[in-house]
Amino acid sequence: MRLGTVMDKEGPYIVALVGDLWFDLRQILPPGDARAREMPSLIASWHETAPILAEAIAAGSVDGQKERPEELLPPVTQPKRILCIGRNYAKHAIEQRAEVPKAPEIFMKLPSTLVGPYSDIVLPREVPEVDYEAELVVVIGRGGRRISRAQALEAVFGWTVGNDVSVRPLQHRGTQWTPGKNFDRTAPLGPYIVTRDELPDPMDCRVSSSLPEGEMQSGVVHQMLFDVGTLIEDISRFTTLEPGDLIFTGTPPGVGEARTPQRWLCEGDVLVSAVEGIGTLRNRCVIG
Repeated sequence: MRLGTVMDKEGPYIVALVGDLWFDLRQILPPGDARAREMPSLIASWHETAPILAEAIAAGSVDGQKERPEELLPPVTQPKRILCIGRNYAKHAIEQRAEVPKAPEIFMKLPSTLVGPYSDIVLPREVPEVDYEAELVVVIGRGGRRISRAQALEAVFGWTVGNDVSVRPLQHRGTQWTPGKNFDRTAPLGPYIVTRDELPDPMDCRVSSSLPEGEMQSGVVHQMLFDVGTLIEDISRFTTLEPGDLIFTGTPPGVGEARTPQRWLCEGDVLVSAVEGIGTLRNRCVIG
């Protein structure tokens, strides 16, 4: 199943995409049920809720719509944790003239960075050198603490697509990357979560990004230095992962900083970020 978050005049709510039809969970679950409005609540109760949704949709007791909802938000709008992995593809580390990491390079993003899958990316007017980084994003399900690599996939709810848009001068001004990775409204996410029962393992999925002149980045998930299981094991040693937490797993080579001439995001660009089998983001760049 594919699950997204939509905004209307009553606030955010959850939709399920089944085939080519979108279903409003508010029409399936009881009135006021948090599972129809808050993705972490839905994820936390998924084993009980998934059969209810599947039965209602299969029975035709709720109508779906073919038109994509007008305002898709990030599928998880306020995750407690957004953990990101730097230089998780060897060729990306090499293109940045950096050492290939021997352990995961972990940093964090704030929820205020997130924008929807078709919303504008806001480029900061203070700094023109803004780069793109398409990524597979893990959505945590059961979560937990000290999760072994062997059990890590059991803690995953599903997968989505993100772009870790990076303000390079502020990322590189010191040893801490936080300023360059956390400008408001710079990180598109979505368009929905593909649950793990639909896609058990994305290792063969291709990750890419494109700008108006063509494809910029390309890589395959199995080329990551540290796979999803390793990342979850490493991260869960120091923090308890919870339903709806996100892990940006790293970006393949082809970033603008490493090109000759360098290619920074510009006002009016449409940045397309995709993970094969999961989804595609299309975001216009504006100055803000």
